[in-house]
Amino acid sequence: YYFDAIKHYNYALRRKKTLQLLERVSDCHLKLKNYKEAERFFEEANKKFKLNASQKLKYAYLLKVNRRFKAAELILSSIEQSSSIDKK
Repeated sequence: YYFDAIKHYNYALRRKKTLQLLERVSDCHLKLKNYKEAERFFEEANKKFKLNASQKLKYAYLLKVNRRFKAAELILSSIEQSSSIDKK
């Protein structure tokens, strides 16, 4: 099921890259425990789009699973900074 979805999402991504497509293909890789690929798609999404807090949290989780602790820390601190700005 997820393998087929990945094929369809990759085809759609070749036509147009959207945050929704990048997140969905990443989620499919996450379900298959293919953490490196899941991280790769979230990394691309993070570079091209503004991620919300829950997306950043998922991205930080993938970084942590892939033992990229410093990068995960940076993402988590950006969530913390944006939430403190929202409170002002």
